Amino acid sequence: MPAFAVLFLVGYRLSYFFPVLSTKSDLATVFNVFREIGAGEFRNVGHPEFAFALACAIVSSAAGLALAILVMHVFAIRLALRSALKALGPKRDPRAFRGEFQTADQRLSNHPLVGHAWSEFAKTCVKEDVVVRTVRPGSLISASAARENLAGLKLMPTIPGYFVGLGLLLTFVGLVIALSKAAGGVAGSPENMTQSLRELLDAATFKFATSIAGLFASLALALTFKVYSIAIETGFERFARAIEARTTFQAPQEALQRLQRTSDDQLNQLKAINDVQFFTRLGSTIAPALADAVEKAVKPLAAQLEATANKLDDNSRTGAEGLITQFTKTIQGSAGAEISALAGVLRETKEALEGVRGNLAGSSEDFARKIAAATEGFSRLVGQAGDQFNNANSASRETMEGLLAALREAGEQARDRMNSGVSEAGKKAATMLETGLGEVLSRVEKQMGSFQTALAGFQERVTEESGRSAAASKDAARAAATAAGEAAREAAASIRSGFNEVVTELRGDMERMSAAMRASAAAFAEQARAHQQTTEQSTVVATAFGKVANDVSSASRPLVQSADRITASTETMARAVTEASAAIRVGQDAAKTLADRLEANQRQVEAAWKSYDERFGAVDQVLADAVKALAAETTRQQQGIAQFVRDIDAGCADAIQKLHTVTSSLEQNTTDLADTFEDFLTNVRRVPANA
Repeated sequence: MPAFAVLFLVGYRLSYFFPVLSTKSDLATVFNVFREIGAGEFRNVGHPEFAFALACAIVSSAAGLALAILVMHVFAIRLALRSALKALGPKRDPRAFRGEFQTADQRLSNHPLVGHAWSEFAKTCVKEDVVVRTVRPGSLISASAARENLAGLKLMPTIPGYFVGLGLLLTFVGLVIALSKAAGGVAGSPENMTQSLRELLDAATFKFATSIAGLFASLALALTFKVYSIAIETGFERFARAIEARTTFQAPQEALQRLQRTSDDQLNQLKAINDVQFFTRLGSTIAPALADAVEKAVKPLAAQLEATANKLDDNSRTGAEGLITQFTKTIQGSAGAEISALAGVLRETKEALEGVRGNLAGSSEDFARKIAAATEGFSRLVGQAGDQFNNANSASRETMEGLLAALREAGEQARDRMNSGVSEAGKKAATMLETGLGEVLSRVEKQMGSFQTALAGFQERVTEESGRSAAASKDAARAAATAAGEAAREAAASIRSGFNEVVTELRGDMERMSAAMRASAAAFAEQARAHQQTTEQSTVVATAFGKVANDVSSASRPLVQSADRITASTETMARAVTEASAAIRVGQDAAKTLADRLEANQRQVEAAWKSYDERFGAVDQVLADAVKALAAETTRQQQGIAQFVRDIDAGCADAIQKLHTVTSSLEQNTTDLADTFEDFLTNVRRVPANA
C-alpha cells in the first residue's frame, strides 16, 4: 500500500508535464475552497479558478492511478509469469519435459502468482511416456488467477465508471449552483441581473469543466486499463502455450474409448477366472503343497519321538545294568577281601577249626569267583592283611585283638548293613573267643548269607524299578508320538476342510463378481451409446455424462461388495490357518507333556538313586561315581529331550511360516485385485468429472 501511494504521487506529479495541467492546476485553491465548503461557505465554488483547478486535479489523479496500476500489477504480473516460464525449463520436447515435470511441479506449486492454479492443473495430468493433459492450461491458469490474489485488478474495471460518476456529480452540483444564482437575479435591478448572469456563467463553467475532466479521465482510464488487461492476458496465454508445447492433450472421448477397451479386457479375464477349470487347477496346485508342508512338519515329530523313546529305554537299561554290576562288584570285592583275610588267620590259629576254615575258605572261593573284577587297591589291602595274619601268633590274644581291629576297619569301609553285621560279629567273637571260634565263624557265615540275600533283593528291586521306568518311558513316548500323529492328521484335515470352504466361497464371490462385471459391461455399453449421442447433439453433453456417471456408480456397487466378500473369504482362510496352527500347537503341547513326564520320571530315578545312595553310598567310592555317571547321563538325556522339543517347535514354526506364506500370497492377490477395481472405479469417475 505505501508503494502504491508513492507511485500515485509520482504519476500525479508527472502529469504536470502537460502545459494545460501545469498552468491551470492549483491544489492550494482546491484545498481552500473545500475548507470553505466544510465551513458552510459556497461563495467561491463557482469561480473559474476553482473549476479549472479541480478539473486538472481529476485528470492528474487519473494519471497517478494509471501509473501505479501499471507498475504494481502489470509489470509485476509479467515478471512473475516470466519467472514461471523459466521454471518450466528450456526443453520444449514433450519426452524431455517428462523427466523435468517433477522439478517444475515443485517450483510452480510454490509460485506466488500461479501456484494454486498450477496445482489444480497438475492433478489433471498423467505421466506416461510423455505428460498427458486432459484439459487446456488456459482454463485453469488465466488472468482470473491473478485477479483472485490482487485487489487492484478487481477494482481496475470499475475505476473509469467512478470518474464518470464523479463528473456527473459535479455537473449536478454546478447546475444547482447555477439555478440558485439565476433565481436571485430574476426579481432584482439590472445590475443585480447582470451580476447573477455572470455568476450563472461561472457556475456553468464549473459544471462543464469538471464534467469534461471526469469524462476525459474515464475514457482515458478505460482505454489504458483495457491495454493493461490485454498485456496481462497475453502473458498468461504465452505461459499456457508454453505448457501446451511441452505436454500432450488427450480428449475425454479418447479416454472413454480406452476405458471401454480396458473394461472389455477385464471382463474377459474375469470370465477366465470364474471358469471351473481355474478353481480346479488352483485346488490341485495348493492342496498337495499344503499337505506336503504339514506332513513334512509333523513327520520329524513322530520319528524323533519314537527314536527318543527307544534311546531313553536303551540308556535307562544300560545305565541301570552298569550301575548294578559295579555295585555288585564293589560289594563282593569288599566282603571277599575281609573273608580272605579271616580265612588266612584261621588257618594258622587252630587245627581244630580246619573244617570250619575249609567251609569258610570254600565260601570265600565261591564268593571270590563272583568278584573277579576287584580293584588293585583292594588286592593290596588283602595282601597286607594276609601278611599281618601270617606273622601273628595263632594262640595270642593280641592276634585276636588285631583280627578284631581288622574286622572293625573292614566294617568301616563296607558301611551300611555290612558295617553293622561285621561289628556285631567282631564283638561276639571277642566275647566268645575262649569258648570257641566255631560259634564266631557260624555267626559270620550267617551275616554273609543275610548280606547276600539283601544284595540279591536289592538287585531284583533295581532291575524291577529299571524295567518299570523304561516301560513307562517307552509307553509315554509312544503315547506322545500317537498324540502328535493324531494332532497332525487333525490339523491336516482341518486345513483341507477350511481351504475347501474358502475355495468354495471364493468361487461364489467370483461368480457374483462376474455378474457384476457383466452389469458393468452393460452400463459401459449404455455409456458408449450416450457418448455417440453427445457427438451428434452437443447440447446434451452434460446430461449424457451425468447419466453415465450414475450408471457407473450403480455398477460399481457390486464390485465393491465383491471386494468385501473376497476380504471376508481371506479372513475365513486366515481363521482356518489359525485353527491349523492351534492343532499343531496341540502337538507341541503333547511333546511338552512328554518332556514333562520324562523329566518327572528322571526325577523319580534320581530320588530312587538318592535313596539307594543313603543306604549303600558309603560302601565304596565306585558306587558314588556310578551314581554321578547315571546323573550325568540322565542330564544329557534331558538336554537331548529339551533339544528335541526345540526341534519340534522349530519344525512346527516352519510349517506355520509356510502356511502363512501361502495365506499372504492369497491375501496379496486379493488386495491386488481390489486395487485394480478401485483404480478402475476412480478412472470411471474421473472421466465424467473432466468432461
